[in-house]
Amino acid sequence: MTEFNNAVEAQKLVDNLSKRLKELNYNPDLKKMIKNLEHLVTELSKAEVIARNNRAPGIAQRHKEELAKAIDYADKMLLLAILCQ
Repeated sequence: MTEFNNAVEAQKLVDNLSKRLKELNYNPDLKKMIKNLEHLVTELSKAEVIARNNRAPGIAQRHKEELAKAIDYADKMLLLAILCQ
């Protein structure tokens, strides 16, 4: 599974996926998936801010796990698209 510690690192992973997507032919499904990942990163960032303000680091953990699964899935789908090209 994809490893990251905070929303900034997650955004770097999503940016990397976005760059890899640009190497492919037009694929609207993967483009939408990457866009949704960007929204999940935003949600994680908001959850991290709330967790810091409340001094409860566990608040953002659910968002982090959900985003890690989504990034891992998108990475696999992107790899499949590259191999099928």
